[in-house]
Amino acid sequence: MLTETELLDLWESGCDRHPIDRALLTLARAFPDTPYDSLAGWPLGRRNQALTNFYSQCFGRHLRAWTACPTCGEKLEFEMDAELLSGEETWEGKGASEPVTVNGLTLRLPTSRDLAVVAGETDPITGALRIIESCLVEPSAPGEWSEEELSEIGETLSMADPLAEIRVSVPCPACGTEGKETLDVVSFVWTELEARVRRLLFDVHTLAFAYGWSEADVLSLSENRRSMYLELVQA
Repeated sequence: MLTETELLDLWESGCDRHPIDRALLTLARAFPDTPYDSLAGWPLGRRNQALTNFYSQCFGRHLRAWTACPTCGEKLEFEMDAELLSGEETWEGKGASEPVTVNGLTLRLPTSRDLAVVAGETDPITGALRIIESCLVEPSAPGEWSEEELSEIGETLSMADPLAEIRVSVPCPACGTEGKETLDVVSFVWTELEARVRRLLFDVHTLAFAYGWSEADVLSLSENRRSMYLELVQA
């Protein structure tokens, strides 16, 4: 678990960065002894599992969010237990998973580097093609695959790394539709981090204004003592 000062530093280092960079910056804080280049080479499932474990340790086990029913527009809230995801068979200590073979192609599992390759791509088909080409164990000339073949390759990769894209069912009590939502672990981590940082900076601002303390002075207080000072200031 990071200290409050470390959480502030993490937020500041990533607040203007791409989500891929934010994920890697978070992992670098959680695994300070692992080279950054190695973290960028983790399969996405390993990355997502590590980020979920980070979330659970720093912010609690409940991942809460809301979406809209695709049929009737009803606002739907859903919640997941972060420890259930972090408790799956762990990637910890493993190297990259064995390559997978599909349609005569041998591919390694996609990593953050592969996502970075297509970060600016707006066409999903082109993006899928570029990721496949990036993940080919034996690079070859760009292939021409049908959408069905791309889908089969994607399904095979998903089965080999099920935490790379986490899909949850969200039933609608209003119309009965059961929609599917993708759980964006990076977004969950960063949204909660920003909320925590806002609370911390509010505390610092309030107590610094009242007592002339520095940010370090405020953050050095225990949570209980800080809460009591805030109550006195606001009384």
